[in-house]
Amino acid sequence: MTTNEQLSANGNTLTLDWYGADGTLFASGAFGGGTVNMAISCDGGLTWFNAKNSEGVDLALTSAGAFNFSMGNCKVRGVLGGATGPAVTISIQER
Repeated sequence: MTTNEQLSANGNTLTLDWYGADGTLFASGAFGGGTVNMAISCDGGLTWFNAKNSEGVDLALTSAGAFNFSMGNCKVRGVLGGATGPAVTISIQER
């Protein structure tokens, strides 16, 4: 399961059904001052919230980079917010 999309405006990648695995979110390109987060839904996509690390801090990128995560069964998607004129490629991959 993977998604690899370029966003040219604030918004979301396609939603992935995550079946409990380790993964990596990669983001690169022109962020336009924006932030890339990974959103999670545990109720079938009705309610979304940002993924956080073990210290309660959002998993987020403001420039090219990647972060690893481990999730149980849920839905996941990349989110770009606060950007002006971005061209960001977001990829979420199972490890």
